[in-house]
Amino acid sequence: LEIIICNLQKYLDMKDLSIVIVNWNTCDYLKNCLNSVISNIKNINYDILVFDNNSKDNSIELLKTKFPNVKLYHSSINIGFGKANNVLIKNCDSEFILILNPDTLFLNDSFEDMFYYFKNHPKFGALGCKILNTDNSIQYTCTRSFPDLWTVFCEQTFLYSIFKNSKLFAKHLMTYWDLNDIRNIDLLSGAMILTRKSTLTNVNNFDEDYFMYGEDIDLCWKIKQAGWDIVFYPFFKIIHYGGKSTIQSFENNFFYSYVTLELFFSKYKPSLYMHVFRLFVITGSFIRILFTLPLMLVSNKNKCHILILRLKVYLKVILKFIGFARITQ
Repeated sequence: LEIIICNLQKYLDMKDLSIVIVNWNTCDYLKNCLNSVISNIKNINYDILVFDNNSKDNSIELLKTKFPNVKLYHSSINIGFGKANNVLIKNCDSEFILILNPDTLFLNDSFEDMFYYFKNHPKFGALGCKILNTDNSIQYTCTRSFPDLWTVFCEQTFLYSIFKNSKLFAKHLMTYWDLNDIRNIDLLSGAMILTRKSTLTNVNNFDEDYFMYGEDIDLCWKIKQAGWDIVFYPFFKIIHYGGKSTIQSFENNFFYSYVTLELFFSKYKPSLYMHVFRLFVITGSFIRILFTLPLMLVSNKNKCHILILRLKVYLKVILKFIGFARITQ
């Protein structure tokens, strides 16, 4: 009888949805994010799980005092985005899981429509929404094709930005599309992914070899390879502040994105592919150096300082990809 009662209680306590958030020094953003979730989700039985990656701000105090119902997990070291998410996923009782960044903001209550749309399509492995910048412009990383040598070449030679309306040159970020219709795509932004625990279990969750960038690429690749659809749903919108978990956002976005892309290609592409990829990245960094040096001659002191920092990042990329530098997480 005790076993029956225990199982019944566990069943009654189960939620329809678990929202998992990995936080690192984004206390103010996390507070606004949680408030927006609570304000805009009314008719879904959900819980929220937060993993704090050894924040040095008031994040843990905020959660304990202002959001006592949030299930808090934390570490004495920063274990990375993917590994922290895996801890939360393994502790979810819900079949449906929303992976959410702390620097996001729900704009309306239409998430429920998105949730039930996903729930009614078992062939969907993951669903994403329209993601906006703070000025309401589209953050095109919310819909992408998988990266390949062509997309890397177009980025390194700036063809993707020169021909934004071209399906050929703007293939990766899909800037030729207005993002106003439901569409089957390759790749969603890790800022917000709606999925199923069974799907994540099937693909072995996040790959913990990625520390901070590239986890969403790898996860979506595995979901697609397992036979599920990945779908963009434009009728729900969030704001993603982006890059607020690090002060060195440019270095992280430029340098570590290529380091993690190298890891992605090394897992799924042949060795010759990797050599060409490295050549493209080195060439692209040289091009950027050549464009930056003349700008330093006509820039004021503050602007010149920023340009010098950029030059250091470009040089760091070149050294990394010709094998003269190693990167540790």
